[in-house]
Amino acid sequence: DQGLKTATPFRVPRHYFAYAKYSWDINDKFNLTPAVFVRSIDFIAQAEVNLSLTYNKRVVVGVLYRSVDDAGLMLGVHITKHLLASYAFDFDFGQLRKYQTGSHEAQLIYRFDGIKQKRVFLKSPRYLN
Repeated sequence: DQGLKTATPFRVPRHYFAYAKYSWDINDKFNLTPAVFVRSIDFIAQAEVNLSLTYNKRVVVGVLYRSVDDAGLMLGVHITKHLLASYAFDFDFGQLRKYQTGSHEAQLIYRFDGIKQKRVFLKSPRYLN
């Protein structure tokens, strides 16, 4: 059993995660990407909904909402094909609002080129991508 009742510092409860996103090219200049992220530990669950808009494959702006009284804004710039720098600010609308004014997050993301493999079609529902 991996529930909260049997949790210790060395035996943590089971965590569940689900993530889905879709990237939609509106036109040659704009790309819209909605995403949903759900995480759960036993009976505690949290959902996050993101929406980002990319201009000219270079500048990214986005908003997010979390089911536990948070919202946020994000701005990012693709410096090179592989390097993204971004900044996000989260607003708290819950009880923590009395004690904080929000949180800042700065990211520097580098994406490596993957190994190019020839895609083979397999007739099995196990291989959906």
